[in-house]
Amino acid sequence: MESARAFDAELCSCLDRGDQRGAGTWLVQRHADQVLALCRAMVRDLETAEIAVEAALTGHLLFSTIHTNDAATTVTRFLEMGIEPFMISSSMLCACAQRLMRRLCKCKVQYEPDETEKKLAQIPPDFKDPIFKKKGCNKCNGSGYKGRTGTHELLVMCDEIRELINKRATAQDIKIAAVLNGMKTLHDDSMLKVRQGITSIEEALRVVKVDEHMPKVEKQPEPPPPTQDKHGGH
Repeated sequence: MESARAFDAELCSCLDRGDQRGAGTWLVQRHADQVLALCRAMVRDLETAEIAVEAALTGHLLFSTIHTNDAATTVTRFLEMGIEPFMISSSMLCACAQRLMRRLCKCKVQYEPDETEKKLAQIPPDFKDPIFKKKGCNKCNGSGYKGRTGTHELLVMCDEIRELINKRATAQDIKIAAVLNGMKTLHDDSMLKVRQGITSIEEALRVVKVDEHMPKVEKQPEPPPPTQDKHGGH
């Protein structure tokens, strides 16, 4: 607690002086003797982006946040802020995008999706598990949903993606390369949770738009749905 208070006091002091770069640099140096360096500030301008890249290039494992539509757009955001492509390809290990979706309440009901829904949910012909939709009860105040879950996509750097970054390729080209190298998109993950009975097709499509012009890749075996606790919680 004492170190946390000291950090907040130092950070506030830097911000009061208008020394935002000094505050960020102090935060990185604070963890200079550790493998892990945490950047608490969101990357939203060139100065913060430079601090993050410099820390990563000097051997720190650095985590931060940035506002983008998906994982691949992280690269183009750094380019737009003025970071050189070779700096990004040399320093970035991965980018994870996430969205929150509502979970179906236990009052959910099984139904047979129509052909359009089956296509959107990527349901194979031999799929035997039930698909659910919302119903509504007293516990969920009639909404059909209770609690939330995340849908994610993780772009992991590889030589092909580094080469595309150095060529200033579009986010779409980077995303296609990531998919071909095994990345599940936000849409893929949201539809996986539909097939696992966690959420509905309606909710998944509300949160994540359908992927366009994505290459077809061989599907990997799906993980089993997460188990619920003995009290029926999520």
